[in-house]
Amino acid sequence: MEQTHKSVVTEKSQQKIKKNVEKYGLTHVIHCITMKSVKNIKLVWDSWNKEHILKHSVTIAEVEKVFKTKRLVTQSYKERLLVVNKVGKRMLTIVLSFEKQKSAYVVSAGDSSREERRLYYENKDNKTI
Repeated sequence: MEQTHKSVVTEKSQQKIKKNVEKYGLTHVIHCITMKSVKNIKLVWDSWNKEHILKHSVTIAEVEKVFKTKRLVTQSYKERLLVVNKVGKRMLTIVLSFEKQKSAYVVSAGDSSREERRLYYENKDNKTI
């Protein structure tokens, strides 16, 4: 069953996040979601994003592996998704956009930040996030 990101993050979830941000005066909220039901999505590659990930010393094969295993998926700005997982000893984060298509356009990929690694390890034992 193919879904876009818009059906993965419900309007009710977004309203709940906004309410908690206002209620508790939060300045940073990370909303974790699962892409388990998004099985048939393919990554979109073009010359720009291939060159861009090389600047971060990431290969297409590494990005494909992180996307395929989808260990941790969180919502980012501009309705983009961050997908975090280990590839060998390296932990990578890929940034995906569904803005202009149903497939996932690879915006960027690189080594995970300290915050992304923290989220990964905090949710390591969860089957779905």
